[in-house]
Amino acid sequence: MSASPDDASRWSWVTRDGNVTSGAKGELMLALRSEKVLPTTLVWRPTWAEWLPATRVTELRGLFPADLAQPAQVPRRSATQLTPPPLPAPGAPWPAPAPAAPPSAPPPAPVRGAGAVSKPPPAPVRAKGGSQPPAGAARELQRPNLAPRIPTAAGPVPVITNAAEGRPRGASILGRPRDQLSNTQPSRGPLPTLGGEEGAAARGTLRPPGAVPPPPRSTMGANFGAAASRADDDFTPPKAAAPSAQPDTELDVSVPTELRPALIVPVSAPGGPPTVPLQPAGAVAKPLEVSHDFDVTLGSTPFEGGKGPAAVPPPSTTLESAVPSLAASAKGSEPSPTMKQWLGLDIPRESQLLLAFFLIVIMLGAGVTFAYVVARTKPPAGAAGEAAASASGAEPGPRLPPGCRLLAPAARLATTVERTAPPVFAEVKKGELVAVGFAPTPKSAAGLLVRLDTLDAERAFDQLGDVGTRATVPLVKGGKTTFFVDHTDSELGGARTVADGVTLGFAGADLVRVSKGQKTVLWPGAASEKTTDPRIATTSAGTLVTFRRGGLTGQVLYGWLGKEGGAAGLLAIEAPGTKFSGTPDAAANGPDGLVAFAGRPNDKSDWRIQLAKVPQQGKASARTFEPPPGGSGGGNIAPNVASLGSDGWLLQWTEGASGQYEVRMARLGLDLEVLGDTRLVSPKGANAGQGAVFASGSKVLSVFVQTTAGHDELWGASFECF
Repeated sequence: MSASPDDASRWSWVTRDGNVTSGAKGELMLALRSEKVLPTTLVWRPTWAEWLPATRVTELRGLFPADLAQPAQVPRRSATQLTPPPLPAPGAPWPAPAPAAPPSAPPPAPVRGAGAVSKPPPAPVRAKGGSQPPAGAARELQRPNLAPRIPTAAGPVPVITNAAEGRPRGASILGRPRDQLSNTQPSRGPLPTLGGEEGAAARGTLRPPGAVPPPPRSTMGANFGAAASRADDDFTPPKAAAPSAQPDTELDVSVPTELRPALIVPVSAPGGPPTVPLQPAGAVAKPLEVSHDFDVTLGSTPFEGGKGPAAVPPPSTTLESAVPSLAASAKGSEPSPTMKQWLGLDIPRESQLLLAFFLIVIMLGAGVTFAYVVARTKPPAGAAGEAAASASGAEPGPRLPPGCRLLAPAARLATTVERTAPPVFAEVKKGELVAVGFAPTPKSAAGLLVRLDTLDAERAFDQLGDVGTRATVPLVKGGKTTFFVDHTDSELGGARTVADGVTLGFAGADLVRVSKGQKTVLWPGAASEKTTDPRIATTSAGTLVTFRRGGLTGQVLYGWLGKEGGAAGLLAIEAPGTKFSGTPDAAANGPDGLVAFAGRPNDKSDWRIQLAKVPQQGKASARTFEPPPGGSGGGNIAPNVASLGSDGWLLQWTEGASGQYEVRMARLGLDLEVLGDTRLVSPKGANAGQGAVFASGSKVLSVFVQTTAGHDELWGASFECF
């Protein structure tokens, strides 16, 4: 095998029969997924100097489950290795992957000297002369047009008013204070305090009597529209005085803290209201007298303490009062209303008695009316038998029109399926559970348990063999499901398991039955020419067997096997005007049977479904089935039939053209007439076909092959027919 630069991306692998083949990576992955090659197969790529198992190749390990994946192995490479090396000897042990190199240790951290200790840099030392700038630079250090300082988290910055010269820090840059202007208009008087006494001094806040008042506000900044003086702009803040060594013993209320905001304390203006002194910390406010005056509760704190000693509130600086609400305390002490009070009606006793009287009258009237209606509708004693007799002889109500309705839409049952092995069904629980046997790959077998209402599928059986699979047959006995696999290497041609230990097949030119090792010839010479595998349908009256003999231009034959094992004569179905015939399928319903196959008069015509009722006695003739409109058109192929008991038959077929096939189903009467509308089984727009159908009571399971991106999958749908 030679390689070119175009083959650098191609892979080579060993097939099940020991041959070496090559192709793209996608072909190798598809072969591994469909189990056409084993997970342990050897693979090779150009420049690899050795073969590796697929389970050790990094690019392919994701295709296998965790129990099959092996440690990844890096192949030995050679730039001149463009052809696969010789395969290793069978049975030779495979070398283990080389261990990974230990991680390199990080460099050691630097070790300081024994006596070395880190020290912070020395703090800067100020000059003894102070930090005043030179006289020539005083002009540059001025801070003109400074905005008032914004209060920080620690509180507002105190402002000292009535300064003799300059503008104090924090004062407005818009002009002088209002009280220093000659044309200042008198401001409006303060509003009276709620609940204040007549003649008492007015206050500027809404506050109930007895509440701790805040300090009066100061006049900050100049009025708007006044021009700032040049002296104010040229003012340089003086240097702060040195702090006193003696600490203050009293808290200055104008100093900002993190517990309460700083207050602005101005000098009282002449003739103005006197400044209210602040109460010392820890002072207890005088409690209010008990009063029901509405003004007392206005502005009270809405949060009342639960249990424990009452805490003294701090002085309030808001419109709310720190004194607890007496009305709220009194309300909290009131007992909760009882259930009797909640349900009680505030109605006078005379009205209650009158209401009770009317209720009693209404109840008595309703009882009398009910008894009268019952007495009028009850038939006489002598007429009871006549009514029952007439009811038994009455015609039943209108029934639903015959047809089938969808139970569960089409869904995937298995990711892979082999077309050459048709699905086989068995009823596990009538109307509920069905066993399905199929072949996922040419040399494997699998079984599913499918619920008809939901299409939930349980994988109940899996087998991987070395020879081809002809069919996977489920058999149910005593509530237990067993799957039997018919292989292509059986001594019988077209072998098919009928029951436990019973197999039908061709032995040379004869169709025989093998039961417990004993061979019985059923129809001698049945396989004198090329034949298809026999299709079987079992009923209480016997077993129907059908197959085609003689290739596409041959005949479709059928025969019945009795319950005792005897075989009736093998007969050919007459199909006038049909030159080419496809593989037949069979269904049995008591003493009657139905055989369906595709046929056409010449190789230019479309295929059409041929239906033939085959009794146990007498000949059978086929007639062409004309599908109702609504399908995709084109030919009709791959028919499959099932029995609905005394209600008729089910027919499923594939319709369309190459690459655009769809699966349809129709309900047939006992005379093969179409009942109701046909149903589209496969998803709309999908390429599907070659299905099978099975009826369990009134429930129906339909399975088919759907091709997606060149890959065959097993899909199914369920219906209910009536």
